[in-house]
Amino acid sequence: FQWSIYKDAWLEKGWYAQFKRLAEFHRIHGTAVVPRRYPPDQKLATWVQTQRRQYQLMQKGKTSNMNKERIQLLEGLAFQWSIY
Repeated sequence: FQWSIYKDAWLEKGWYAQFKRLAEFHRIHGTAVVPRRYPPDQKLATWVQTQRRQYQLMQKGKTSNMNKERIQLLEGLAFQWSIY
């Protein structure tokens, strides 16, 4: 069943596209903390929240799309896993 391979590749490509947008946000604003409501790019704000949620799931040993490579990339931008 080939669909999962293509789907995974598509999702992976999407993750890196969003990461690139976060890196650009970081370059401009000096931080990777995207406001929860960010009208210029709400899709990025939602993606950032999703990364935090995926990380928390991984920490709890639950199914998650987060992995060590993604953690390293995000932490390279001083990504904050919790904003509380």
